[in-house]
Amino acid sequence: MSNKLEILFVDAYKEGRLLNEIYLQYLGKHGENDDIKTALVSIHNAGLCNVIEAYTELKNNKESGVDFFLTRYVFEQSLPEMESEILPVMECVLNLVEEAGADLAAGYPLSSFARYCEQDERRPKEAVQIIEDCDNRYVGLLHIVLSSGSKFNSEYYLSKAIELASHQDIEIRKLAILSFRNLEYKGNNRRINNAFKCLQERLENESDDYLIAHLIRASFGLCKQSNFLISHEVAILIDEAVKKGGKACIHAISEIFSTEHKNLPNEMLDVIKKHLLSIDPKNKGTISLIDSGIAHLIESSEANKGIVFLETILLENSNEISMYDLSVTKSIISRNNKNLLDRLLTRWFLKSDWVLCDGISVIINEIHGNEPELSIDPNEIPRRDFRHLYFLARKTFGYLFYKPITITSIIVSILRIARDKKTKMALSDFLYDPVMMNYTGSAQDYLKKCVYRENKVNRRYIEIALDKIKRYLKGLHSVGELKELYPPQTHIDAYWRQYTQQMTRSIKDAEKKSVFANLFSKSVLLYGRKSIEYISDGNEMPKRMELPLQSHSVTMEQPRLTTIDDNGLNELIKHFRAERIINEANS
Repeated sequence: MSNKLEILFVDAYKEGRLLNEIYLQYLGKHGENDDIKTALVSIHNAGLCNVIEAYTELKNNKESGVDFFLTRYVFEQSLPEMESEILPVMECVLNLVEEAGADLAAGYPLSSFARYCEQDERRPKEAVQIIEDCDNRYVGLLHIVLSSGSKFNSEYYLSKAIELASHQDIEIRKLAILSFRNLEYKGNNRRINNAFKCLQERLENESDDYLIAHLIRASFGLCKQSNFLISHEVAILIDEAVKKGGKACIHAISEIFSTEHKNLPNEMLDVIKKHLLSIDPKNKGTISLIDSGIAHLIESSEANKGIVFLETILLENSNEISMYDLSVTKSIISRNNKNLLDRLLTRWFLKSDWVLCDGISVIINEIHGNEPELSIDPNEIPRRDFRHLYFLARKTFGYLFYKPITITSIIVSILRIARDKKTKMALSDFLYDPVMMNYTGSAQDYLKKCVYRENKVNRRYIEIALDKIKRYLKGLHSVGELKELYPPQTHIDAYWRQYTQQMTRSIKDAEKKSVFANLFSKSVLLYGRKSIEYISDGNEMPKRMELPLQSHSVTMEQPRLTTIDDNGLNELIKHFRAERIINEANS
Protein backbone atom coordinates (compact mmCIF):
# COMPACT_ATOMS: atom_id res chain seq x y z
CA MET A 1 0.00 0.00 0.00
CA SER A 2 1.45 3.26 -1.17
CA ASN A 3 -0.42 5.92 0.81
CA LYS A 4 -2.23 6.64 4.04
CA LEU A 5 -5.67 6.68 2.40
CA GLU A 6 -5.31 3.08 1.24
CA ILE A 7 -4.22 1.99 4.72
CA LEU A 8 -7.16 3.87 6.21
CA PHE A 9 -9.64 2.16 3.89
CA VAL A 10 -8.20 -1.33 4.46
CA ASP A 11 -8.36 -0.89 8.25
CA ALA A 12 -11.93 0.40 7.97
CA TYR A 13 -12.87 -2.58 5.77
CA LYS A 14 -11.53 -5.04 8.37
CA GLU A 15 -13.60 -3.28 11.05
CA GLY A 16 -16.74 -3.35 8.87
CA ARG A 17 -17.01 0.42 8.41
CA LEU A 18 -15.56 0.99 4.93
CA LEU A 19 -18.62 2.85 3.63
CA ASN A 20 -18.59 5.21 6.63
CA GLU A 21 -14.91 5.97 6.05
CA ILE A 22 -15.47 6.62 2.33
CA TYR A 23 -18.27 9.04 3.19
CA LEU A 24 -16.17 10.89 5.79
CA GLN A 25 -13.22 11.18 3.42
CA TYR A 26 -15.49 12.49 0.66
CA LEU A 27 -16.85 15.19 2.95
CA GLY A 28 -13.35 16.09 4.15
CA LYS A 29 -12.14 16.56 0.59
CA HIS A 30 -15.21 18.70 -0.28
CA GLY A 31 -16.23 16.48 -3.18
CA GLU A 32 -12.73 16.16 -4.69
CA ASN A 33 -12.75 12.38 -4.92
CA ASP A 34 -9.94 11.51 -7.37
CA ASP A 35 -7.66 10.38 -4.53
CA ILE A 36 -10.50 8.36 -3.00
CA LYS A 37 -11.28 6.68 -6.32
CA THR A 38 -7.62 5.83 -6.95
CA ALA A 39 -7.23 4.35 -3.48
CA LEU A 40 -10.40 2.25 -3.72
CA VAL A 41 -9.51 0.87 -7.15
CA SER A 42 -5.99 0.08 -5.97
CA ILE A 43 -6.91 -1.84 -2.81
CA HIS A 44 -9.78 -3.67 -4.55
CA ASN A 45 -7.73 -4.80 -7.55
CA ALA A 46 -4.90 -5.82 -5.22
CA GLY A 47 -7.32 -8.08 -3.32
CA LEU A 48 -6.88 -6.23 -0.03
CA CYS A 49 -10.62 -5.67 0.30
CA ASN A 50 -13.79 -6.30 -1.69
CA VAL A 51 -15.23 -2.85 -2.38
CA ILE A 52 -18.01 -4.27 -4.57
CA GLU A 53 -19.15 -6.59 -1.79
CA ALA A 54 -19.19 -3.67 0.66
CA TYR A 55 -21.30 -1.51 -1.66
CA THR A 56 -23.78 -4.36 -2.13
CA GLU A 57 -24.73 -3.72 1.52
CA LEU A 58 -25.21 0.07 1.10
CA LYS A 59 -28.69 1.07 2.27
CA ASN A 60 -30.68 4.22 1.62
CA ASN A 61 -31.68 5.04 5.19
CA LYS A 62 -30.65 7.45 7.91
CA GLU A 63 -29.63 4.67 10.28
CA SER A 64 -26.69 3.75 8.03
CA GLY A 65 -24.83 6.90 9.10
CA VAL A 66 -23.87 7.86 5.54
CA ASP A 67 -25.45 9.85 2.76
CA PHE A 68 -26.57 7.20 0.28
CA PHE A 69 -26.23 9.23 -2.91
CA LEU A 70 -22.88 10.84 -2.08
CA THR A 71 -21.36 7.51 -1.05
CA ARG A 72 -22.80 5.82 -4.12
CA TYR A 73 -21.32 8.54 -6.34
CA VAL A 74 -17.79 7.52 -5.29
CA PHE A 75 -18.56 3.96 -6.39
CA GLU A 76 -19.94 5.15 -9.73
CA GLN A 77 -16.65 6.89 -10.46
CA SER A 78 -14.57 3.89 -9.38
CA LEU A 79 -16.42 0.91 -10.89
CA PRO A 80 -15.16 1.11 -14.52
CA GLU A 81 -11.56 0.60 -13.36
CA MET A 82 -12.26 -2.26 -10.95
CA GLU A 83 -11.47 -5.92 -11.67
CA SER A 84 -14.18 -8.38 -10.70
CA GLU A 85 -16.35 -11.26 -11.88
CA ILE A 86 -19.44 -9.95 -13.66
CA LEU A 87 -22.10 -11.49 -11.39
CA PRO A 88 -21.17 -9.67 -8.12
CA VAL A 89 -21.01 -6.40 -10.06
CA MET A 90 -24.49 -6.98 -11.52
CA GLU A 91 -25.86 -7.74 -8.05
CA CYS A 92 -24.23 -4.65 -6.57
CA VAL A 93 -25.44 -2.32 -9.33
CA LEU A 94 -29.00 -3.60 -9.08
CA ASN A 95 -28.96 -3.10 -5.32
CA LEU A 96 -27.79 0.51 -5.70
CA VAL A 97 -30.51 1.24 -8.27
CA GLU A 98 -33.25 -0.41 -6.23
CA GLU A 99 -32.23 1.31 -2.99
CA ALA A 100 -32.56 4.72 -4.68
CA GLY A 101 -36.28 4.06 -5.17
CA ALA A 102 -38.17 6.56 -7.30
CA ASP A 103 -35.44 9.22 -7.12
CA LEU A 104 -34.57 10.79 -10.48
CA ALA A 105 -30.92 9.82 -9.90
CA ALA A 106 -31.78 6.15 -9.34
CA GLY A 107 -30.33 4.94 -12.64
CA TYR A 108 -26.96 6.72 -12.48
CA PRO A 109 -24.98 3.54 -11.62
CA LEU A 110 -26.14 2.00 -14.91
CA SER A 111 -23.86 4.24 -16.98
CA SER A 112 -20.92 3.25 -14.77
CA PHE A 113 -21.87 -0.40 -15.28
CA ALA A 114 -21.88 0.17 -19.06
CA ARG A 115 -18.34 1.59 -18.90
CA TYR A 116 -17.29 -1.38 -16.76
CA CYS A 117 -18.63 -3.82 -19.38
CA GLU A 118 -16.78 -1.96 -22.13
CA GLN A 119 -13.40 -2.68 -20.48
CA ASP A 120 -13.44 -6.41 -21.32
CA GLU A 121 -15.27 -8.11 -24.19
CA ARG A 122 -15.92 -11.20 -22.04
CA ARG A 123 -18.07 -9.28 -19.58
CA PRO A 124 -21.07 -8.51 -21.85
CA LYS A 125 -21.18 -12.09 -23.17
CA GLU A 126 -21.12 -13.55 -19.66
CA ALA A 127 -23.75 -11.06 -18.50
CA VAL A 128 -26.14 -12.00 -21.33
CA GLN A 129 -25.82 -15.66 -20.40
CA ILE A 130 -26.49 -14.90 -16.72
CA ILE A 131 -29.60 -12.88 -17.64
CA GLU A 132 -30.99 -15.74 -19.74
CA ASP A 133 -30.31 -18.30 -16.99
CA CYS A 134 -31.53 -16.34 -13.93
CA ASP A 135 -35.19 -15.68 -14.62
CA ASN A 136 -35.93 -11.94 -14.25
CA ARG A 137 -33.43 -11.00 -11.52
CA TYR A 138 -30.94 -9.25 -13.81
CA VAL A 139 -33.13 -8.51 -16.83
CA GLY A 140 -33.03 -4.77 -16.08
CA LEU A 141 -29.41 -4.74 -17.23
CA LEU A 142 -30.00 -6.47 -20.57
CA HIS A 143 -30.16 -3.40 -22.83
CA ILE A 144 -26.97 -2.02 -21.27
CA VAL A 145 -25.12 -5.31 -21.70
CA LEU A 146 -26.16 -5.68 -25.35
CA SER A 147 -25.21 -2.08 -26.17
CA SER A 148 -21.82 -2.42 -24.45
CA GLY A 149 -21.10 -5.71 -26.19
CA SER A 150 -21.90 -4.29 -29.62
CA LYS A 151 -18.86 -2.05 -29.32
CA PHE A 152 -16.73 -5.23 -29.58
CA ASN A 153 -18.83 -7.26 -32.03
CA SER A 154 -21.67 -5.36 -33.67
CA GLU A 155 -22.92 -8.27 -35.81
CA TYR A 156 -23.06 -10.78 -32.94
CA TYR A 157 -24.91 -8.55 -30.49
CA LEU A 158 -27.39 -7.35 -33.11
CA SER A 159 -28.21 -10.99 -33.85
CA LYS A 160 -28.52 -11.64 -30.13
CA ALA A 161 -30.85 -8.67 -29.69
CA ILE A 162 -33.03 -9.83 -32.61
CA GLU A 163 -33.12 -13.33 -31.10
CA LEU A 164 -34.11 -12.07 -27.64
CA ALA A 165 -36.74 -9.73 -29.12
CA SER A 166 -38.79 -12.88 -29.73
CA HIS A 167 -38.06 -14.45 -26.32
CA GLN A 168 -40.98 -16.02 -24.47
CA ASP A 169 -40.35 -13.76 -21.46
CA ILE A 170 -41.93 -10.37 -22.11
CA GLU A 171 -39.48 -8.55 -19.82
CA ILE A 172 -36.57 -9.83 -21.89
CA ARG A 173 -38.39 -8.87 -25.10
CA LYS A 174 -38.97 -5.33 -23.81
CA LEU A 175 -35.32 -4.59 -23.04
CA ALA A 176 -33.97 -6.46 -26.06
CA ILE A 177 -36.11 -4.17 -28.22
CA LEU A 178 -34.99 -1.10 -26.27
CA SER A 179 -31.34 -2.04 -26.85
CA PHE A 180 -31.78 -1.48 -30.62
CA ARG A 181 -31.65 2.24 -29.85
CA ASN A 182 -28.03 2.20 -28.63
CA LEU A 183 -26.45 -0.76 -30.39
CA GLU A 184 -23.26 0.06 -32.27
CA TYR A 185 -24.10 -0.27 -35.99
CA LYS A 186 -20.88 1.39 -37.17
CA GLY A 187 -22.77 3.12 -40.00
CA ASN A 188 -23.76 -0.21 -41.59
CA ASN A 189 -27.13 0.38 -43.28
CA ARG A 190 -27.71 -3.36 -43.73
CA ARG A 191 -27.61 -3.90 -39.97
CA ILE A 192 -29.85 -0.89 -39.38
CA ASN A 193 -32.39 -2.20 -41.89
CA ASN A 194 -32.32 -5.67 -40.29
CA ALA A 195 -32.97 -4.13 -36.89
CA PHE A 196 -35.82 -2.02 -38.27
CA LYS A 197 -37.44 -5.02 -39.95
CA CYS A 198 -37.35 -6.81 -36.62
CA LEU A 199 -39.15 -3.86 -34.99
CA GLN A 200 -41.80 -3.87 -37.71
CA GLU A 201 -42.39 -7.60 -37.15
CA ARG A 202 -42.62 -7.18 -33.39
CA LEU A 203 -45.15 -4.37 -33.76
CA GLU A 204 -47.46 -6.72 -35.62
CA ASN A 205 -47.22 -9.36 -32.90
CA GLU A 206 -47.12 -7.32 -29.69
CA SER A 207 -49.90 -5.64 -27.72
CA ASP A 208 -48.22 -4.62 -24.45
CA ASP A 209 -48.25 -0.83 -24.09
CA TYR A 210 -44.82 -0.58 -22.41
CA LEU A 211 -43.18 -2.88 -24.92
CA ILE A 212 -44.55 -0.86 -27.83
CA ALA A 213 -43.30 2.31 -26.09
CA HIS A 214 -39.78 0.81 -26.06
CA LEU A 215 -40.27 -0.06 -29.72
CA ILE A 216 -40.98 3.62 -30.48
CA ARG A 217 -37.83 4.70 -28.65
CA ALA A 218 -35.77 2.06 -30.47
CA SER A 219 -37.12 3.02 -33.89
CA PHE A 220 -36.21 6.66 -33.40
CA GLY A 221 -32.74 5.63 -32.23
CA LEU A 222 -32.33 3.64 -35.46
CA CYS A 223 -33.54 6.65 -37.43
CA LYS A 224 -30.79 8.81 -35.89
CA GLN A 225 -28.12 6.19 -36.52
CA SER A 226 -29.16 6.03 -40.19
CA ASN A 227 -28.75 9.83 -40.43
CA PHE A 228 -32.54 9.98 -40.90
CA LEU A 229 -32.45 8.00 -44.16
CA ILE A 230 -35.38 5.92 -42.87
CA SER A 231 -37.29 8.83 -41.31
CA HIS A 232 -40.37 8.26 -43.51
CA GLU A 233 -40.59 4.58 -42.53
CA VAL A 234 -40.03 5.40 -38.85
CA ALA A 235 -42.76 8.07 -38.94
CA ILE A 236 -45.20 5.47 -40.29
CA LEU A 237 -44.14 2.96 -37.63
CA ILE A 238 -44.53 5.51 -34.80
CA ASP A 239 -47.98 6.44 -36.10
CA GLU A 240 -49.11 2.80 -36.12
CA ALA A 241 -47.46 2.07 -32.77
CA VAL A 242 -49.18 4.93 -30.92
CA LYS A 243 -52.54 3.93 -32.38
CA LYS A 244 -51.97 0.41 -31.06
CA GLY A 245 -50.52 1.42 -27.69
CA GLY A 246 -51.70 3.61 -24.83
CA LYS A 247 -50.39 6.04 -22.23
CA ALA A 248 -46.86 4.63 -22.22
CA CYS A 249 -46.60 5.22 -25.99
CA ILE A 250 -47.80 8.81 -25.58
CA HIS A 251 -45.10 9.27 -22.95
CA ALA A 252 -42.48 7.77 -25.30
CA ILE A 253 -43.26 10.22 -28.11
CA SER A 254 -43.34 13.09 -25.58
CA GLU A 255 -39.74 12.15 -24.66
CA ILE A 256 -38.76 12.39 -28.33
CA PHE A 257 -40.64 15.67 -28.71
CA SER A 258 -38.89 17.14 -25.67
CA THR A 259 -35.30 15.98 -26.19
CA GLU A 260 -34.96 15.61 -29.96
CA HIS A 261 -36.65 18.81 -31.12
CA LYS A 262 -33.65 19.84 -33.22
CA ASN A 263 -33.51 16.52 -35.09
CA LEU A 264 -37.17 15.82 -35.84
CA PRO A 265 -38.06 15.76 -39.56
CA ASN A 266 -41.27 17.63 -40.33
CA GLU A 267 -43.22 14.49 -41.18
CA MET A 268 -42.30 12.85 -37.87
CA LEU A 269 -42.96 16.05 -35.92
CA ASP A 270 -46.46 16.26 -37.41
CA VAL A 271 -47.18 12.63 -36.46
CA ILE A 272 -45.96 13.18 -32.90
CA LYS A 273 -47.91 16.43 -32.43
CA LYS A 274 -51.08 14.78 -33.72
CA HIS A 275 -50.90 12.01 -31.14
CA LEU A 276 -49.81 14.25 -28.27
CA LEU A 277 -53.23 15.87 -28.42
CA SER A 278 -54.54 12.63 -26.88
CA ILE A 279 -52.59 13.29 -23.68
CA ASP A 280 -54.20 12.22 -20.41
CA PRO A 281 -54.08 15.40 -18.25
CA LYS A 282 -53.47 13.24 -15.17
CA ASN A 283 -50.04 12.24 -16.49
CA LYS A 284 -48.08 15.22 -15.18
CA GLY A 285 -44.73 13.77 -16.24
CA THR A 286 -45.87 13.56 -19.85
CA ILE A 287 -47.27 17.09 -19.71
CA SER A 288 -43.91 18.35 -18.43
CA LEU A 289 -42.14 16.79 -21.42
CA ILE A 290 -44.67 18.32 -23.83
CA ASP A 291 -44.19 21.66 -22.09
CA SER A 292 -40.43 21.43 -22.64
CA GLY A 293 -40.89 20.48 -26.30
CA ILE A 294 -43.24 23.41 -26.97
CA ALA A 295 -40.79 25.81 -25.32
CA HIS A 296 -37.95 24.54 -27.53
CA LEU A 297 -40.11 24.93 -30.65
CA ILE A 298 -41.06 28.49 -29.73
CA GLU A 299 -37.39 29.37 -29.19
CA SER A 300 -36.38 27.83 -32.54
CA SER A 301 -36.88 28.99 -36.10
CA GLU A 302 -40.14 26.99 -36.02
CA ALA A 303 -41.79 29.36 -33.53
CA ASN A 304 -45.04 29.49 -35.48
CA LYS A 305 -45.42 25.71 -35.28
CA GLY A 306 -44.87 25.93 -31.54
CA ILE A 307 -47.56 28.60 -31.13
CA VAL A 308 -50.12 26.72 -33.21
CA PHE A 309 -49.47 23.49 -31.31
CA LEU A 310 -49.64 25.32 -27.98
CA GLU A 311 -53.03 26.76 -28.94
CA THR A 312 -54.31 23.41 -30.14
CA ILE A 313 -53.31 21.45 -27.04
CA LEU A 314 -54.87 24.10 -24.78
CA LEU A 315 -58.10 24.18 -26.75
CA GLU A 316 -58.35 20.39 -27.05
CA ASN A 317 -57.91 20.00 -23.30
CA SER A 318 -59.35 23.28 -22.06
CA ASN A 319 -60.99 21.74 -18.98
CA GLU A 320 -57.84 20.00 -17.73
CA ILE A 321 -54.74 21.80 -19.07
CA SER A 322 -53.95 25.52 -18.82
CA MET A 323 -50.88 27.74 -18.99
CA TYR A 324 -50.41 27.10 -15.27
CA ASP A 325 -49.38 23.53 -16.20
CA LEU A 326 -46.86 24.68 -18.84
CA SER A 327 -44.32 26.39 -16.61
CA VAL A 328 -41.36 26.21 -19.03
CA THR A 329 -43.36 27.59 -21.95
CA LYS A 330 -44.85 30.49 -20.00
CA SER A 331 -41.40 31.33 -18.67
CA ILE A 332 -39.88 31.35 -22.18
CA ILE A 333 -42.65 33.58 -23.53
CA SER A 334 -42.54 36.01 -20.61
CA ARG A 335 -38.74 36.30 -20.52
CA ASN A 336 -37.35 38.90 -22.92
CA ASN A 337 -39.75 38.00 -25.72
CA LYS A 338 -41.99 41.04 -26.04
CA ASN A 339 -42.73 40.63 -29.75
CA LEU A 340 -43.97 37.10 -29.22
CA LEU A 341 -46.08 38.15 -26.24
CA ASP A 342 -47.58 41.01 -28.27
CA ARG A 343 -48.44 38.55 -31.00
CA LEU A 344 -50.01 36.00 -28.65
CA LEU A 345 -51.93 38.67 -26.78
CA THR A 346 -53.54 39.96 -29.97
CA ARG A 347 -54.13 36.51 -31.43
CA TRP A 348 -55.60 34.92 -28.31
CA PHE A 349 -57.78 37.85 -27.24
CA LEU A 350 -59.37 37.84 -30.70
CA LYS A 351 -60.00 34.10 -30.47
CA SER A 352 -61.72 34.77 -27.11
CA ASP A 353 -61.46 31.22 -25.74
CA TRP A 354 -61.17 31.37 -21.97
CA VAL A 355 -58.17 29.03 -21.73
CA LEU A 356 -56.20 31.22 -24.18
CA CYS A 357 -57.17 34.59 -22.72
CA ASP A 358 -56.51 33.41 -19.18
CA GLY A 359 -53.20 32.07 -20.47
CA ILE A 360 -52.16 35.62 -21.39
CA SER A 361 -52.92 36.72 -17.83
CA VAL A 362 -50.84 33.82 -16.46
CA ILE A 363 -47.88 34.66 -18.70
CA ILE A 364 -47.93 38.37 -17.81
CA ASN A 365 -48.16 37.54 -14.09
CA GLU A 366 -44.92 35.60 -14.59
CA ILE A 367 -43.13 38.89 -15.30
CA HIS A 368 -41.76 40.31 -12.06
CA GLY A 369 -40.74 43.84 -11.30
CA ASN A 370 -42.26 46.73 -13.21
CA GLU A 371 -45.42 46.08 -15.19
CA PRO A 372 -44.59 45.32 -18.84
CA GLU A 373 -45.55 47.81 -21.54
CA LEU A 374 -47.10 45.77 -24.33
CA SER A 375 -48.55 46.49 -27.75
CA ILE A 376 -51.03 45.03 -30.18
CA ASP A 377 -49.56 43.17 -33.17
CA PRO A 378 -51.33 44.64 -36.24
CA ASN A 379 -50.44 41.58 -38.34
CA GLU A 380 -52.73 39.42 -36.21
CA ILE A 381 -55.81 41.65 -36.71
CA PRO A 382 -57.95 40.65 -39.71
CA ARG A 383 -59.52 44.14 -40.04
CA ARG A 384 -58.51 47.33 -38.25
CA ASP A 385 -62.07 48.53 -37.82
CA PHE A 386 -63.99 49.74 -34.78
CA ARG A 387 -65.41 46.33 -34.08
CA HIS A 388 -62.09 44.50 -33.75
CA LEU A 389 -60.07 47.28 -32.12
CA TYR A 390 -62.63 48.19 -29.48
CA PHE A 391 -63.16 44.49 -28.77
CA LEU A 392 -59.42 44.11 -28.08
CA ALA A 393 -59.52 47.04 -25.65
CA ARG A 394 -62.38 45.47 -23.71
CA LYS A 395 -60.70 42.04 -23.60
CA THR A 396 -57.51 43.66 -22.35
CA PHE A 397 -59.33 45.34 -19.48
CA GLY A 398 -61.27 42.18 -18.65
CA TYR A 399 -58.30 39.84 -18.35
CA LEU A 400 -55.54 42.20 -17.22
CA PHE A 401 -57.59 44.22 -14.77
CA TYR A 402 -54.92 44.39 -12.07
CA LYS A 403 -52.21 45.55 -14.49
CA PRO A 404 -53.13 49.22 -15.10
CA ILE A 405 -49.90 50.23 -16.89
CA THR A 406 -50.04 47.16 -19.14
CA ILE A 407 -53.70 47.85 -19.95
CA THR A 408 -52.99 51.49 -20.74
CA SER A 409 -49.96 50.72 -22.93
CA ILE A 410 -52.00 48.21 -24.97
CA ILE A 411 -54.91 50.59 -25.49
CA VAL A 412 -52.52 53.37 -26.55
CA SER A 413 -51.01 50.94 -29.10
CA ILE A 414 -54.54 50.24 -30.40
CA LEU A 415 -55.10 54.00 -30.67
CA ARG A 416 -52.02 54.26 -32.89
CA ILE A 417 -53.33 51.83 -35.51
CA ALA A 418 -56.96 53.05 -35.45
CA ARG A 419 -57.84 54.75 -38.74
CA ASP A 420 -61.12 56.58 -38.10
CA LYS A 421 -62.25 59.24 -35.64
CA LYS A 422 -65.06 57.10 -34.22
CA THR A 423 -62.66 54.38 -33.09
CA LYS A 424 -60.09 56.83 -31.72
CA MET A 425 -62.76 58.69 -29.76
CA ALA A 426 -64.16 55.44 -28.36
CA LEU A 427 -60.67 54.40 -27.22
CA SER A 428 -60.14 57.84 -25.65
CA ASP A 429 -63.39 57.45 -23.73
CA PHE A 430 -62.32 53.93 -22.70
CA LEU A 431 -59.07 55.31 -21.30
CA TYR A 432 -61.14 57.69 -19.20
CA ASP A 433 -63.77 55.17 -18.12
CA PRO A 434 -63.19 52.44 -17.03
CA VAL A 435 -59.34 52.64 -17.05
CA MET A 436 -58.59 55.94 -15.28
CA MET A 437 -61.83 55.84 -13.31
CA ASN A 438 -60.30 52.84 -11.54
CA TYR A 439 -56.65 53.84 -11.65
CA THR A 440 -56.46 57.60 -11.23
CA GLY A 441 -52.82 57.30 -10.18
CA SER A 442 -50.71 54.87 -12.25
CA ALA A 443 -52.76 54.94 -15.48
CA GLN A 444 -52.98 58.72 -15.45
CA ASP A 445 -49.26 59.10 -14.73
CA TYR A 446 -48.39 56.71 -17.57
CA LEU A 447 -50.53 58.65 -20.05
CA LYS A 448 -48.93 61.92 -19.00
CA LYS A 449 -45.50 60.46 -19.75
CA CYS A 450 -46.34 58.87 -23.07
CA VAL A 451 -48.51 61.63 -24.50
CA TYR A 452 -45.48 63.49 -25.87
CA ARG A 453 -44.22 60.38 -27.67
CA GLU A 454 -47.34 60.25 -29.82
CA ASN A 455 -48.09 62.09 -33.04
CA LYS A 456 -50.28 65.17 -33.03
CA VAL A 457 -53.53 63.31 -33.77
CA ASN A 458 -53.14 60.59 -31.15
CA ARG A 459 -51.86 63.12 -28.61
CA ARG A 460 -55.12 65.03 -28.89
CA TYR A 461 -57.23 61.96 -28.02
CA ILE A 462 -55.04 61.12 -25.02
CA GLU A 463 -55.27 64.73 -23.83
CA ILE A 464 -59.06 64.54 -24.11
CA ALA A 465 -59.06 61.50 -21.78
CA LEU A 466 -56.68 63.24 -19.36
CA ASP A 467 -58.80 66.37 -19.35
CA LYS A 468 -61.95 64.34 -18.56
CA ILE A 469 -60.41 62.62 -15.55
CA LYS A 470 -58.97 65.95 -14.37
CA ARG A 471 -62.38 67.59 -14.47
CA TYR A 472 -64.01 64.58 -12.82
CA LEU A 473 -61.57 64.58 -9.90
CA LYS A 474 -61.83 68.35 -9.56
CA GLY A 475 -65.59 68.12 -9.29
CA LEU A 476 -65.33 65.24 -6.84
CA HIS A 477 -62.94 67.13 -4.56
CA SER A 478 -64.97 70.36 -4.76
CA VAL A 479 -67.70 68.80 -2.64
CA GLY A 480 -65.41 68.64 0.37
CA GLU A 481 -65.58 66.14 3.20
CA LEU A 482 -68.99 64.96 4.36
CA LYS A 483 -68.66 63.65 7.90
CA GLU A 484 -71.83 61.63 7.47
CA LEU A 485 -70.02 59.44 4.91
CA TYR A 486 -67.17 58.54 7.29
CA PRO A 487 -67.31 55.94 10.11
CA PRO A 488 -66.54 57.04 13.68
CA GLN A 489 -62.86 57.07 14.67
CA THR A 490 -63.49 54.35 17.26
CA HIS A 491 -64.76 52.05 14.48
CA ILE A 492 -61.72 52.82 12.36
CA ASP A 493 -59.36 52.06 15.27
CA ALA A 494 -61.20 48.81 16.03
CA TYR A 495 -60.94 47.71 12.41
CA TRP A 496 -57.22 48.36 12.23
CA ARG A 497 -56.61 46.48 15.51
CA GLN A 498 -58.48 43.49 14.12
CA TYR A 499 -56.62 43.71 10.81
CA THR A 500 -53.24 43.91 12.57
CA GLN A 501 -54.07 40.83 14.66
CA GLN A 502 -55.11 38.90 11.54
CA MET A 503 -51.89 39.83 9.75
CA THR A 504 -49.79 38.84 12.78
CA ARG A 505 -51.48 35.41 12.92
CA SER A 506 -51.04 34.85 9.19
CA ILE A 507 -47.32 35.77 9.39
CA LYS A 508 -46.78 33.30 12.24
CA ASP A 509 -48.64 30.56 10.34
CA ALA A 510 -46.52 31.23 7.25
CA GLU A 511 -43.29 31.11 9.29
CA LYS A 512 -44.20 27.64 10.57
CA LYS A 513 -44.19 26.35 6.98
CA SER A 514 -41.09 28.25 5.90
CA VAL A 515 -38.06 26.19 4.83
CA PHE A 516 -35.84 28.99 6.13
CA ALA A 517 -37.18 28.86 9.69
CA ASN A 518 -34.92 25.93 10.63
CA LEU A 519 -31.92 27.26 8.72
CA PHE A 520 -31.57 30.72 10.22
CA SER A 521 -31.97 32.18 13.66
CA LYS A 522 -34.43 35.00 14.21
CA SER A 523 -33.61 38.26 15.97
CA VAL A 524 -35.96 41.10 16.89
CA LEU A 525 -34.43 44.60 16.88
CA LEU A 526 -36.26 47.01 19.15
CA TYR A 527 -34.36 50.09 18.00
CA GLY A 528 -31.19 51.16 16.20
CA ARG A 529 -29.86 51.95 12.74
CA LYS A 530 -27.81 48.80 12.08
CA SER A 531 -27.36 45.19 13.17
CA ILE A 532 -24.04 43.63 14.17
CA GLU A 533 -23.09 39.97 13.75
CA TYR A 534 -19.87 38.05 14.36
CA ILE A 535 -19.15 35.54 11.59
CA SER A 536 -16.65 32.69 11.98
CA ASP A 537 -15.42 30.38 9.22
CA GLY A 538 -13.79 27.99 11.68
CA ASN A 539 -10.19 28.97 10.90
CA GLU A 540 -9.87 32.57 12.08
CA MET A 541 -11.15 34.85 14.78
CA PRO A 542 -14.80 35.86 14.32
CA LYS A 543 -15.23 38.85 12.05
CA ARG A 544 -17.49 41.76 12.90
CA MET A 545 -20.15 42.33 10.24
CA GLU A 546 -22.33 45.43 10.26
CA LEU A 547 -25.57 45.55 8.31
CA PRO A 548 -27.22 48.98 7.92
CA LEU A 549 -30.99 48.83 8.39
CA GLN A 550 -33.04 50.04 5.46
CA SER A 551 -36.75 50.41 4.95
CA HIS A 552 -38.61 48.61 2.19
CA SER A 553 -42.20 48.86 1.08
CA VAL A 554 -44.59 47.62 -1.57
CA THR A 555 -47.41 49.73 -2.98
CA MET A 556 -50.43 48.62 -4.96
CA GLU A 557 -53.13 50.89 -6.28
CA GLN A 558 -56.59 49.69 -5.37
CA PRO A 559 -59.14 50.05 -8.21
CA ARG A 560 -61.54 52.81 -7.12
CA LEU A 561 -64.72 51.07 -8.27
CA THR A 562 -64.10 48.08 -5.99
CA THR A 563 -65.19 50.30 -3.10
CA ILE A 564 -67.75 52.43 -4.99
CA ASP A 565 -69.54 49.81 -7.11
CA ASP A 566 -67.93 46.42 -6.62
CA ASN A 567 -70.82 44.40 -8.05
CA GLY A 568 -71.10 46.62 -11.10
CA LEU A 569 -67.35 46.39 -11.74
CA ASN A 570 -67.39 42.59 -11.44
CA GLU A 571 -70.28 42.35 -13.88
CA LEU A 572 -68.43 44.61 -16.32
CA ILE A 573 -65.27 42.47 -16.15
CA LYS A 574 -67.29 39.25 -16.59
CA HIS A 575 -69.03 40.77 -19.59
CA PHE A 576 -65.75 41.82 -21.20
CA ARG A 577 -64.32 38.35 -20.65
CA ALA A 578 -67.33 36.48 -21.99
CA GLU A 579 -68.06 38.45 -25.16
CA ARG A 580 -66.89 37.15 -28.53
CA ILE A 581 -66.75 38.42 -32.09
CA ILE A 582 -69.32 36.48 -34.08
CA ASN A 583 -68.00 35.28 -37.41
CA GLU A 584 -69.56 37.39 -40.14
CA ALA A 585 -70.23 34.26 -42.17
CA ASN A 586 -72.47 32.86 -39.43
CA SER A 587 -74.10 36.09 -38.30
